[in-house]
Order: sequence, then C-alpha cells, then structure tokens
Amino acid sequence: MSNRKRVPSFPYNTSQGYRLLSIDGTILEISNTENLRNEFGYIENQSMKVARARAAGLYDVENDMIITAVLRIAITIECNLTLLPQ
Repeated sequence: MSNRKRVPSFPYNTSQGYRLLSIDGTILEISNTENLRNEFGYIENQSMKVARARAAGLYDVENDMIITAVLRIAITIECNLTLLPQ
C-alpha cells in the first residue's frame, strides 16, 4: 500500500498539447551520520568520510514545478535512476 497522496487535477500549461518534462540528477552532501553513510554511501579522504546521496527530479518546464524526486545511493549511475518508488 502506498503512502502517496493523489493531488487533485488542475489546469496546467502544455506545449503543443504535451506536457514538457525534463529530468536531472546531482550528488548531494547529506548529514554526515554513520547511519546515512551506511544507507547512501560516502566519499573518503585521508582524514574523514562524508555522506553522499544521488538525487534526481522530474520537472514540468511549462508549469515550473517538480513532479517527483528520488534519493538513491551515491554510486547509482544517473542514467539508471528511476523516478518510481523502490
């Protein structure tokens, strides 16, 4: 069972009748706790480990809003990210 809530439909802008969406990803530095380092991964230098996660978002260009976003382990290849819940 999903805990996601449906948002009521509303009028939205389109481009030639289509919704224009873009996707992009990035690496985030997240709170540097042991739990998050174990969950998402980290980078390490000579003196410390820093927690990192990969984020991706699906953006509605015409309506200036994010449709959905995900966080995954830092080593996930960006083109392999899925915006569906795991």
